[in-house]
Amino acid sequence: MSATIGSCAAAAKGRIHADTKDDNIRQAEDNIDSYLTADVADLEMIARPVSKQQWRQADDATTVVSEALEADIVSHHGHPSNDNDLLFSWLANTVSKKSKGKQPKDKESSIYPLFSLFVRYVATQLERQRPSGLQRAITVNNSFDVTIKDSESNTRPDIILECADLISDSPGSSASAQNQKQSKMASGRAKTPEKKSQFSFKDIFAVVEAKRSSSDSAVREANIQLFQYTREVYDKQLNRRNVWGATLYGNTVRVSYFGPDYVLSSAAMDLLSASGRRSFIRYLVNWSFCERHCLGYDPTIEWMTRHQCWKISAPTLTTGKRSKTAYKMHYYYAKKVVISAEHMFGRLTRCFLARKTPPANKTDLEPENCEYAIKDAWVESTVDAAVDTRDEISHLVAISDALKENQQVDGMYPKIVAGGRVQFSRGGAVIEEDTTMTVLRDLYPLLTDESNSIVKNRIPFRAHKRIVTEPVAMPLRNLESGYEVIIVIADAMRCHGAIVDGPRILHRDMSMGNIMFTRNRDKTGLKGLLIDFDHAINLDRASDNGHKERTGTGPFMSVNNLEKNDNPRSRLDDCESVLYILSWIATFGLKKSIGINPKIVPNSPIKTWDIGAWTDIAGHKRDHLHSEETFELITKGFHSEFDGHEALYWLITKLRRCLIEHGNGNECTGTKVLVKPKDPLAITQISESKSDPFKARVAIADDIYKKIQEVLDEYAVFSRNHLRERGDPV
Repeated sequence: MSATIGSCAAAAKGRIHADTKDDNIRQAEDNIDSYLTADVADLEMIARPVSKQQWRQADDATTVVSEALEADIVSHHGHPSNDNDLLFSWLANTVSKKSKGKQPKDKESSIYPLFSLFVRYVATQLERQRPSGLQRAITVNNSFDVTIKDSESNTRPDIILECADLISDSPGSSASAQNQKQSKMASGRAKTPEKKSQFSFKDIFAVVEAKRSSSDSAVREANIQLFQYTREVYDKQLNRRNVWGATLYGNTVRVSYFGPDYVLSSAAMDLLSASGRRSFIRYLVNWSFCERHCLGYDPTIEWMTRHQCWKISAPTLTTGKRSKTAYKMHYYYAKKVVISAEHMFGRLTRCFLARKTPPANKTDLEPENCEYAIKDAWVESTVDAAVDTRDEISHLVAISDALKENQQVDGMYPKIVAGGRVQFSRGGAVIEEDTTMTVLRDLYPLLTDESNSIVKNRIPFRAHKRIVTEPVAMPLRNLESGYEVIIVIADAMRCHGAIVDGPRILHRDMSMGNIMFTRNRDKTGLKGLLIDFDHAINLDRASDNGHKERTGTGPFMSVNNLEKNDNPRSRLDDCESVLYILSWIATFGLKKSIGINPKIVPNSPIKTWDIGAWTDIAGHKRDHLHSEETFELITKGFHSEFDGHEALYWLITKLRRCLIEHGNGNECTGTKVLVKPKDPLAITQISESKSDPFKARVAIADDIYKKIQEVLDEYAVFSRNHLRERGDPV
């Protein structure tokens, strides 16, 4: 199966270098190949109001708007004199070149205003009728091919759909922007929005990418752009669970729906036919009538205009329970997000820093004044929470119970305060859990039936979970040197060992985002913290200890997990991930490092750990780990001006020896067994006459793990002493 780091939303937590334009395009292309399913029938039912009454009202409104448009098309005079006449002429396929002004017919920009007129016509009809049940207006701005001010790259979406709520502030929009939209609607000016020179991804409901032609290459290019822009919508909108989008090819529109494991694209709707127009009107009307969660927003994360922060609800601790009634909810207030769902696929993990009380001033929600970390993620699970043996909440409870007397690792693992599956009303009095099943609704059986599924890959059942923990920690990218990285990693692995030896829980997802740190306000007391036990298993539970399962985050995943092979999994797979994490940091540095590593080029060997099929990534890692000589392909790319790079180099070198040579010299039995390739970047083949070190090491895993911990502790002590000697707090 083709996959990329983009297929794991946890990678959003660990990425510390800015993607190049080529990297973003490659990532989007791989994601299209892995997740996009076209021609999904009845996709619009996901946007239908859940409330039966509002559903009927939306159906009636669709009929009224469609009939009005058809009548206007028939009755127009054929000579466009205003915007509506231009729209009717286009839909009647009678627009002359002259009426289009200076825009040549073969340019994609010529269809921007025509499509926008269509959307505004529907919004204006709904505004005039004001049917019962109308919740909002879906509008389009007059500015096209616009600059996005908070974009990571110089992106310019073709057309932007906005969501102006009639009732209250729209999630994700600033209060000032929302109030402007509401005032426009109240005065009847929603149909002619003002032009903007810049937009924010925070305020975008959906992006529409347009091409003049429907050729295969044009369709591919439009989807690449749509995927890139949707990724940034997820990143910037902290209350977005799913995202709608659309592609426009001449007169044909397709609507897309993005989820954690899928992108579903509708059948083509030809706007020059009555049936195609009605189908697209149905989407616009449903979006105008439906509950907010149908738009992809999370109603349990609410923007508080008065306090300029998010109000987030979390259920009372519910370990191994599934309730048919609403859980008791606790409310927290947050402004700072330390992890955002930068990537579209996987768990869509976000992490907020929060307090229990509303802020009284601007500094109350600064990181140093926050008390809790709130993790929000879509986790693969079982339908019945009572039989979910890999529930992170259960793991955290077991870890706290087992390690509460162990002072050596106190503060190195999260202590749970509240948490469970997210619940809310979906239209009426019924409270339901937020899951893949409730999001996809009637499409769920079709999309998950392996014998009759239309999607490319299996869509797993995911439950939307929220966990509140303490203490508050910061990501690795906020550290200031390689020495601090070594200290924090050593602490996290010491905690890792205690968790394996105590409650017998194996983490299985060591990544940049899952190792964090805490420190005092004076920067003393630096300590590592191991978080995120979504993929953890209980080693004593036979049903959990399957081998052929792929878990982890692309660049940091062990070879065994990447290959999904038969080799027994052990704590050494997590140690191997630590080797990759340290190598990644040594190459790309940290947020506060001196700048971009000049050694990094588009074909840098370490980038082969990031993009491509899982088995290809595994092959590249085997090649690089083969010997100290082949591993130099990685170490030669380390950032030579990164503070602590020499200590990182020697630590990484020794960890590789432990994992591949099974010790330095003959300290542990074992051998290098990989065949050295002629081309160091080629996919290595394992010799049949020799054993695989990733399998052979399991027999002596305890000895190797002990050696690894000794090496980490040795370099952590050295790093602490070095920082103290030069006067740095630690």
